[in-house]
Amino acid sequence: MPSAGNDPDWTDLDRTLNAPDVTADKIRAVTQTGDKYRLFLEDMNGGEGTDRRRADLFDVINAIYENDGQLVITSNLTPAEFKRQYGDDYFGALRALHGCRSVRRKR
Repeated sequence: MPSAGNDPDWTDLDRTLNAPDVTADKIRAVTQTGDKYRLFLEDMNGGEGTDRRRADLFDVINAIYENDGQLVITSNLTPAEFKRQYGDDYFGALRALHGCRSVRRKR
């Protein structure tokens, strides 16, 4: 089954309106202008969907790392829960970001 953006029944307008706001290519383009890309992901608690969406998100995280961008994630998960939910690849990529640290808020 094709992803929504590759659906042959979609028009060019459908693809434009449903294109992701953030992609690895957009991050690279911003970096080429001399600006630093900053991405804020709120409530990243493990319900991000399909393998394709998770792969796209991983590409975005890698592009932020490769282009010295900034990533801020909020989640109700502990670091151990986050690692279990997203796997070693995500957790390792996030830990590789410069200055990555986990901050726990008291409830």
